[in-house]
Amino acid sequence: MICRRLLLALIALIPLCHHAYSDDTPAVAAWKAALIEQIHSHIVYSEPARTLGSEGLVLVTFAVDRQGAVHDARVVKSSGSRLLDDNALQTVSEAGPFPPPPPDLIGDRFSFTLPLRYSPH
Repeated sequence: MICRRLLLALIALIPLCHHAYSDDTPAVAAWKAALIEQIHSHIVYSEPARTLGSEGLVLVTFAVDRQGAVHDARVVKSSGSRLLDDNALQTVSEAGPFPPPPPDLIGDRFSFTLPLRYSPH
């Protein structure tokens, strides 16, 4: 079960997913929404983290290539808990591969930075 705070953090992903162009076409906006939904469906909050009552915000960055593969996932800002940081990286890694980006999006890789908030409540 995803807690309310984690769900709110996922909603906050939308403006943080970025690319060099800020004027998204409907196809690009739909692709980003699909990417966010896919991450949402793979949220990991490990039992050890839950048992310890670990909570915090992890800021993760990663890239997606034209085939939808995840590259260079890393924690940009730690939650202060290795368990939560690892959970966030696992979530992004296991969510891939993502749908390929629309053809009107220029480039080979597309960078995203997103927050994942974990709370036992």
